[in-house]
Amino acid sequence: MQVRAILSVTAGTVSGGTLKYALSSGGSAPSAGDYKEEIPKATDAGEYLVYYKVEGNPDYTGIDPENITVYIEPKEIVLLWSNTTLSYNGVSQKPAATATGLISADTCNVTVTGAQTNAGTYTATAESVDNTNYRLSSVTTVSYTITKVDMTVTVTGYKGEYDGAGHGITVTVSVPAEATVTYSTTEGGTYTQNNPTFTGPGIYTVYYKAVNDNYKDVTGSETVKIRPVKPAPLDPEHPESRSEYSVDYKNEKIVFSKGYEIRKKTGDSWKDWMDSTNSPIDLVPGAEYQIRKTIKSGDNTVSSDALDFMAASRQDPPVKDNVRTENAKESGNNGSI
Repeated sequence: MQVRAILSVTAGTVSGGTLKYALSSGGSAPSAGDYKEEIPKATDAGEYLVYYKVEGNPDYTGIDPENITVYIEPKEIVLLWSNTTLSYNGVSQKPAATATGLISADTCNVTVTGAQTNAGTYTATAESVDNTNYRLSSVTTVSYTITKVDMTVTVTGYKGEYDGAGHGITVTVSVPAEATVTYSTTEGGTYTQNNPTFTGPGIYTVYYKAVNDNYKDVTGSETVKIRPVKPAPLDPEHPESRSEYSVDYKNEKIVFSKGYEIRKKTGDSWKDWMDSTNSPIDLVPGAEYQIRKTIKSGDNTVSSDALDFMAASRQDPPVKDNVRTENAKESGNNGSI
């Protein structure tokens, strides 16, 4: 540590004797052996008593010790703040303050108060230092922030066939352990903790928000897709006997009553499917056809496996054994074939 002289004490002059000095910082008077001709010096900050006396000679009588009070003021430090932006971690946190402007190899630790745990903006204060040779400046506070951190959220939707049960999305928050999840069926609507469920066929969008005061909000959407139930296969043995459609062999027409489609085979390929519910369709004797039942719900369409049959010839009676089944699924338009 650099030596600092007590500059407020200057050497005195005396004739007929010797002027000597001694230093006391503990309140007790120095002993006779402590007096020296040199002006005393001190290093550490504090209050000191400087004693002085005159030792006489054979011609002069000495002067008894007297004293004066002198001070070394603590040096003012400049604070260097760090860690003024922190991330939430669940424990108490605060910035750190470093003392600058120290002499030589001195050390001076600063005690800081004002630690906080939750995300937010706060004030920290440098309360004291552990080296009495230094003192804090008039500016002892700093603003600091604990920021929110990312949440870990897993979201799954639903996709399946209508089963009469209600289905919704699933939002799982794994970090943090506690979070509030709210839902809405519209992005800008009212969010509640009631997770909506849906029963009927359709495509539904559910919006969600996961919030915690110490974590960044997580928002998004997921869908619930419920398909209509696939119709049962048509009866390949007696298609003309079903109540939902009938074949008029005499006039070469087929009439559908409930959501049926038909298509005709031309060469090696099939024409487009046509929806002809309740509309007679002309049949070409000897031509191959397919029919299927279709259920539509909104944008969803589900069809049964296709049933193949051949229209009867005008010269031949209706034959029930000329029926076979194959899988086929396409979409088409209404019209005649």
